[in-house]
Amino acid sequence: MQRLVKNAVISEDLGNRLKDMIGFRNLLVHRYYTVEDQQAFNHLKNEMNDFLEFIKTLHTFIKEKELS
Repeated sequence: MQRLVKNAVISEDLGNRLKDMIGFRNLLVHRYYTVEDQQAFNHLKNEMNDFLEFIKTLHTFIKEKELS
């Protein structure tokens, strides 16, 4: 994410939000602590818009590079 922010592909704000998602993913995968199903569902539901924004931003960036 840092490289994407540094190269102005995504905003710093979006980069930070996605970094938080990556941290949550690591908690789930490496089982650092017990995660309740409802907690995981709420986190994913609330963060879905960040993921969709990431996809849209990448799509726009790629389209702009194709035109230049």
